[in-house]
Amino acid sequence: MTISRLASRFGAYFLPDNTHDLRERFYEGLCLVAAILALGVVLPVNAAQNLPVTINVALAIFGGLSAWLWLLARRGRTFPGLFLIAQLGVLGVGWFPNAGTHGSLPYYFFVPLCYSILRFDGSRAWALCALVLAEPIGLILLEHQIPGLIIPFQSERDRLIDISTGIVVAGTTCALIIWLAVTGYRRERQRLRVAL
Repeated sequence: MTISRLASRFGAYFLPDNTHDLRERFYEGLCLVAAILALGVVLPVNAAQNLPVTINVALAIFGGLSAWLWLLARRGRTFPGLFLIAQLGVLGVGWFPNAGTHGSLPYYFFVPLCYSILRFDGSRAWALCALVLAEPIGLILLEHQIPGLIIPFQSERDRLIDISTGIVVAGTTCALIIWLAVTGYRRERQRLRVAL
């Protein structure tokens, strides 16, 4: 077996299962991306900063949970509500104390917002979007009322690293969400055209 064939077989394992419907593939792909970005990008970048240990612990738990949810999704078992709660939990409880709105926190809320719109239907999707939007607004008000709750950055360099990472990770994840949605939509349209 050649290296390229082995690499393509290995890579194919990580692609969403085409036998699942579009929403399940979207969920599966996002769980994998969350695990890779949390454990492979954000956690190592955090190690270069002087951040509280609790932030990295929360991020490691979120990354591990995302990887576990991805493995379950590969077997056809999905827990979309749990994944949304985990996203909001890591942002509100784990990440918020790290400089609050002075850091990258606001960027990350676009991901659960996009997820809520694409993964859920009708009034449930809108209710979850309202919940996602209520969390950062509540955190801003909390930060305003209790400024001592926030641990400030130790240096401007740490803030620059944090914000840059937030833009890259949140932007990449949102772009991937849109790409998965558009690709899935086009694939479904093509199947319908062939069926007709």
